[in-house]
Amino acid sequence: MIEFADLRELIAPRSITLIGAGETGLGAWLTRNVLEHSTFAGPIHLVTDRRPEVFGRPTFPSVADIDGEIDVALILLPRGLVPQALRDAQAKGARFAVIMAGGFGEFGDEEGIALDRELREVIAAGSTRVVGPNSPGVGSILAPLGLTIQPGFKDELSPGPIGLIAQSGGVTRAVLQDSHRGVGFSAFFATGNQMDLDVADYLNYFVQDAATKGVALAIESVPSSDRFVEAAERARAAGKPVVMLKTGTSEAGRKAASSHTGAVVGEQGAMRAVAAQHGISVVDDLIHLVNVVHYRLAVTHGNQGWTPRSREVAIVGMSGGSGVLVADALATNGVGLAELDPSTKDRMRLFLPPTLPLSNPLDLADASFRENAFEDSLRLVAQDPGVGALLVIFNAWYENNSMRYAKAAIAVAAEADVPVIPVWMSARGGPELDVLVQAGLLPVRSATEAAATVQSLMADAAGPPTATTSPVNEMISTPRLPDGTILEDRAKQLLDARGVRVSRELVVDTLEAAKAAADAIGYPVILKGLDDSATHRAGTGLVSGAVRTAKQLVDAWNGIADAFRTHTGRDGCPVLVAEFVEGELEAYIGLKRDPEWGMILSLGLGGRWIEEIADAAVLPLPATAEAIENALTASKLARAIERSQLHGAPRAGLLDIAVRIAALGAEHPEISELDVNPVILTRVAAVAVDALITVERCGTDSG
Repeated sequence: MIEFADLRELIAPRSITLIGAGETGLGAWLTRNVLEHSTFAGPIHLVTDRRPEVFGRPTFPSVADIDGEIDVALILLPRGLVPQALRDAQAKGARFAVIMAGGFGEFGDEEGIALDRELREVIAAGSTRVVGPNSPGVGSILAPLGLTIQPGFKDELSPGPIGLIAQSGGVTRAVLQDSHRGVGFSAFFATGNQMDLDVADYLNYFVQDAATKGVALAIESVPSSDRFVEAAERARAAGKPVVMLKTGTSEAGRKAASSHTGAVVGEQGAMRAVAAQHGISVVDDLIHLVNVVHYRLAVTHGNQGWTPRSREVAIVGMSGGSGVLVADALATNGVGLAELDPSTKDRMRLFLPPTLPLSNPLDLADASFRENAFEDSLRLVAQDPGVGALLVIFNAWYENNSMRYAKAAIAVAAEADVPVIPVWMSARGGPELDVLVQAGLLPVRSATEAAATVQSLMADAAGPPTATTSPVNEMISTPRLPDGTILEDRAKQLLDARGVRVSRELVVDTLEAAKAAADAIGYPVILKGLDDSATHRAGTGLVSGAVRTAKQLVDAWNGIADAFRTHTGRDGCPVLVAEFVEGELEAYIGLKRDPEWGMILSLGLGGRWIEEIADAAVLPLPATAEAIENALTASKLARAIERSQLHGAPRAGLLDIAVRIAALGAEHPEISELDVNPVILTRVAAVAVDALITVERCGTDSG
């Protein structure tokens, strides 16, 4: 059973001890935040051996000099002093410690690595739960209570329903400064290095906190994906939307991937797959992070989950050009425009000019000047059954009309069951912006920001939990896999033993044996040189084309022998003689073990298309056959299958291979990557014709 730390006494402690209090620098900011900018009635102990008092309050030269136990210790000392300071806090019974110093394992220097190891040992030896190290602190906005070195804490005290978890101090403050555009927060945790308490503990706190209705995450790493997804499922069950910005990802992992699967999935693909399965919205920018969680809460009134009635959007404004700009941005983000229902148009015809085109985007132009026409149009569009969100365009500030438009948007949003999002496109502000913010309508400031916000709302809105049981109950168990790379012949033997349909083949060492193998399999065949040093043989000369005659086989054999000699300086290349499968479409199926998110299954268009299109159905394992089927249905591969009229047996065969490979991945966490490419779809079947498996027990059981 997964357990989480109870953090209530961290955010609402009985006593606070500042180890490293001071009147200058970070020590001054921390001390002032606790003494002057917090509402805290309990004992506050200031610890420093440098001066007898700080800001007029007496200090203790050491933690040991404090009478009785302490509750929360804030440790602001040079890194070399931190382990002993934590020991001192543990000796006084501290329930929590917030370690603000950095420079441990993240620095990579010899001293930092040694201190990192020592600090972990100290944490493991005691019962004190630790935030950080390298954390700027935590705090309650509602109390308020600032256990933080952030100098602007006093300026960002806008209470509200959003809980914030961020790894970086700078990001924490950047998000909290959204209070200046009308966003309110309940509490925040700056996680730092997550040496003990981690993002899952903080997320679980917000699930249990009645004042928090939604959670914004801006994190770089997830130490335990199992604990994280359990906390996310608890948030979904509680009706609290979770929106995540995952930073620290790059193309480095993609470039280093040894298989096509690793290249296509990548860290972002794995993270997004896990997030989608557990109801987490994913965004790509800080401004979108706040926008999405704000509008998720606005549309649910903060007390229930939300699934949009449509994933298409309506745009209403008074400028056709601005509407087109937003429509283009939506299209770039994969968001479609709703077709207005005929009944909606009929009702608008009662008060709009008969010549006005009732399309989407809806440009009201001069008709917006008519009494109530703008508000009534917004209301009808928001009620349209095909509309999942409504964007209201403020293309410029109009002295005589912008306030009327803002009040119309506010009135409609108050009664709508879809997000009503104002898009303020002018660099010039006005009192209307304040009115919108005060009413809870957070204006987005550009077409691209509007599109990104809506895309996240539409794509990742909360839905019912996804079943994650094993995909196949009756499956042949595979023995323990050897470390290293398993090349095509052995990989396909392993898949064949799992019930995967593979191409017929034989491994031979001589030309005469190759001729006999081709006769046994039946022409056409394909020849592949088996070179342990060439995991991908494209461009090496080690793979023939279709061999249809004995003469072509001799030529292919000689060509592979020459290529092997050139590549390795050796003679005697073993050759795989395989059935040449001629089909209509090539797919791929792969596994990738992500270091944070676990085993990921992907399937998509294969062969030469795999990295050109780079579109894959991606989902974390374990997954049911139904979940795999749903992922396939939503992919470009499914549309290609439909266009090629390969539904029926070929599609069912592809799904069967995917389910069996998913079961293999769930059973063998030692698999680092598995690449089956291509799987060829013929008119009657799906056949795996190439495979590669990489086994690496790093991070898995090596027993």
